[in-house]
Amino acid sequence: MNHFGLGYSGNTWDGLLKSVGTTPILQKEMVKAGLLSEKKDGNGYFDRFRNRVMFPIRDVKGDFIGFGGRVMDETLPKYLNTSETPVFNKSNTLYGLYHGKKEIKEMGLVIVVEGYMDVIALHQQGIPYAVATLGTALTPEHGRVLERYAQTVILCFDGDIAGKKAAIRSLDVLKGISAKLKVLTLENNMDPDEYIRQKGKETFLNAVAEAEESFAYQLRVQKLSFNLNQQQGRLDYLKKAALMIKGIESEVEKSYYIDFLANDMQYDRMAIAKEVSGQSVFAPKGKYQNTGSAYNQGNGYGNDFKKIEKVSINTDGRSKLHDIEKKLLELSMHNKQGFLAVTSKLSVQHIRNEEVRRLMFLLEAYYQSHAEIEIAMVAELVDLESAQELEKYFNARVISDQFDKDLQATIATYQLLLFDEEIDDIKSQRMIFENTEANHMTPEDANRTKLMFIRKETELKQMKSEAMKGKQTTRGVKVNE
Repeated sequence: MNHFGLGYSGNTWDGLLKSVGTTPILQKEMVKAGLLSEKKDGNGYFDRFRNRVMFPIRDVKGDFIGFGGRVMDETLPKYLNTSETPVFNKSNTLYGLYHGKKEIKEMGLVIVVEGYMDVIALHQQGIPYAVATLGTALTPEHGRVLERYAQTVILCFDGDIAGKKAAIRSLDVLKGISAKLKVLTLENNMDPDEYIRQKGKETFLNAVAEAEESFAYQLRVQKLSFNLNQQQGRLDYLKKAALMIKGIESEVEKSYYIDFLANDMQYDRMAIAKEVSGQSVFAPKGKYQNTGSAYNQGNGYGNDFKKIEKVSINTDGRSKLHDIEKKLLELSMHNKQGFLAVTSKLSVQHIRNEEVRRLMFLLEAYYQSHAEIEIAMVAELVDLESAQELEKYFNARVISDQFDKDLQATIATYQLLLFDEEIDDIKSQRMIFENTEANHMTPEDANRTKLMFIRKETELKQMKSEAMKGKQTTRGVKVNE
């Protein structure tokens, strides 16, 4: 209490007026400072802060520049600040910075919370590198203050909808500062004051250590607005997330979050990378789209991509993939164990054949409550067209006493075809950079890029070779390699 100089304004209309505002000049100055208010009839003044805990606000040098007050009852507004003056500007002032600036510099870390009580609670528990805004949203000016003192800024707001919106808005405001940005969301939507009183300092510090990187947090919050139980919802989220990743300036970070998204959604990394780079599988066939991707922004060579014919897996290769996917669907209809065996090796979302992918999602839902396929039962759960399509594959099944070997061989063949597709894709990208019309890079950068693609192609071929050795140990369907 003494450390922060907390005080109290009495539940009267003229306590401050009588004790301090005894002259007309002082009264006018106190009105400007937001301590007194003028009566509606213009005949005198009254105290603006009544029955409130008072929080003195200091600048970074320690000078008192304003006050904040919190009500002791249900009166609104809950928090009230003095007016801005030539020395008090809420857009660049942070509560607690004066008290914690030494530790913030030493730690290189600052935690931004929402209120005075959160700051005080953390300081009391020996965490003095916490600050708060003065009832306002974070501003670019706050960002410039924060980056002068810390290399890492952690936003710790409430976990409710309003808190999530505030965090997203703040990340957008602060994205230009030099400090690394993270977000800490406390369990059960608790605020830091409540959390540290219930869980203790050590638990809070463990949570701080696990704070999310800002972009990962933005992806997670964005993900909440999509129905991921539906195929279209998953696809819409993937497209939105790819668009967000496209806006990352660093190519290293961009590649990291492509991997992050692929792992999180169990989706094909290459498809996501194409979407991010503007080479979407949803683009017109045979052409690259000029979508304003990172290739097309500020480097002088992206606009020529649209002139180049797309080189991808040949039609025969795609046909093989689709045939094998149909075979996998048939194997999945053997029983629930067959389906689980297939999906343990590959994600349904990775399947290229749209019809097969849709039917596999239906099977996934069906097998949640059934162990064996009964077409009549399936028909009750899906639309007529889907039931007829499933029945077609069900009747096409070949019942074999070598089911496990057939399954392993089919999966192995499928994986080899995926390697071929990825190798073809790497070749097509390398050809783009070797195309003299499209390549406006420096010779050194062009050579480095081509070498990168060659190394990647070599790695993929080695991985394919290992997969082929594994396939030789199984016996199954014959597919021309």
